Amino acid sequence: MDVGTQVPHVALRCYVMGARCYEDIATADEMAAMAQITKQALVDGALGFSTSRFYGHLDKRNNMVPGTYASAAELIAIGAVIGEVGHGTIEVISDRLEDAAEQAWISELARRTGQPLLLLVSSNVGPVVWEIADRCAAAGLEVRPQVGARPASVLMTLEGTVNPMRQFPAFDAVKNLPFAEQRARLREPAFRAQVLADTAKARGVHVREALMDTMADGRPILYLIGDYAGTLEPHRARIERAHSLLGLNDRGVIAPGYRADLNLIDFQALALCEPEMVLDLPGGGRRLLQKARGYRATICAGHVTFEHGEHTGAMPGRLVRGGRG
Repeated sequence: MDVGTQVPHVALRCYVMGARCYEDIATADEMAAMAQITKQALVDGALGFSTSRFYGHLDKRNNMVPGTYASAAELIAIGAVIGEVGHGTIEVISDRLEDAAEQAWISELARRTGQPLLLLVSSNVGPVVWEIADRCAAAGLEVRPQVGARPASVLMTLEGTVNPMRQFPAFDAVKNLPFAEQRARLREPAFRAQVLADTAKARGVHVREALMDTMADGRPILYLIGDYAGTLEPHRARIERAHSLLGLNDRGVIAPGYRADLNLIDFQALALCEPEMVLDLPGGGRRLLQKARGYRATICAGHVTFEHGEHTGAMPGRLVRGGRG
């Protein structure tokens, strides 16, 4: 596949500010350095800039990620150079869209840059995000709500970062065992009884039996974040093509001179497989895979890269650079 990149605010702040990156206020010199690095990245082909102001984004030490509370001045300083370069989207996820001050700098950022500003939203977002977009559109500014291509979710497994068994004291005795042994222990009646008895109010709560069975089977639990009310249709209805926003004007339609990036799908056979944890990265690193059935072929730039879910060996993908036409 083709790969593009944005300038991530978290990494940018860490690089420029070092251990101070968690502080709310950057100095004028630090803002200037972040702006200059962003400008050079865009000149070199980055597709834009992204920042997180979402309370759920924490690092391994349970700190809010750097930039969560960055000042409007910092974001506008970075945005100004995006306007100078003349290409690149700005992506923002925020828990503060109800705040007038947040709305003000978002509008100012869109005005200063003249570039598309994308607000990441979930399926249950209130009307405020659409009101912001409408007000900006009336002023000739492009602020677009954006939704992920799949529902926001948390995947819970024994091997994963989120392991639901860790909340039970009895699990401490087995948490460092190999995963196969952990699953075997989850089948043992004595161990299961201990988990059920960890707290007095939990006695006889059968949902824990189901949880242990699922973990012992090696099946992940997918927890959807948002008010989907039994259907993903509202989520699907908000998905919008982003090729033109990103300046990737050589794809998105089937016509002579375009990239010929295609998926051939058998909709009658289309289905998702269960997610799985694979330990195949250097140093025993983990990654999640979730395959799908029903894709007859995946084509990149006219080359068939996958056929019936199997890689053909073709690797025509390249680095996509923004601002190049």
